[in-house]
Amino acid sequence: MDKTNQITQKSLTEDQITRIFTHRQHLIDNFYNRLNSFLVFESVLLGIIGILYTKNVSSLLMLKLIAILGFTTTILWWYTQERIRSTCQRVTLYAKDIMPEYREMLSMEGKITFST
Repeated sequence: MDKTNQITQKSLTEDQITRIFTHRQHLIDNFYNRLNSFLVFESVLLGIIGILYTKNVSSLLMLKLIAILGFTTTILWWYTQERIRSTCQRVTLYAKDIMPEYREMLSMEGKITFST
């Protein structure tokens, strides 16, 4: 975060910090829900393409149209997911700057090892 725009934890109330963290969690949940929907949609399209591919040659035009629909959907979904991902990253960095507990948790994330 830019030092001139950085808000310290002391200037925020507990309720404001909770809202920031809740907003971050909502964005991440939204990201994964959309990703799951995309996977289901693309799986159905792939199944339809598989069925049409085994049919006669007269369905070749329909096969191409569905493939184009799938490609277009993939490009649009990638664009929207990338925008949401960048927003999630910004909010996560902001939360890391204002919440020392969250900063500590993120720093420990890669250091946890399990003993047998």
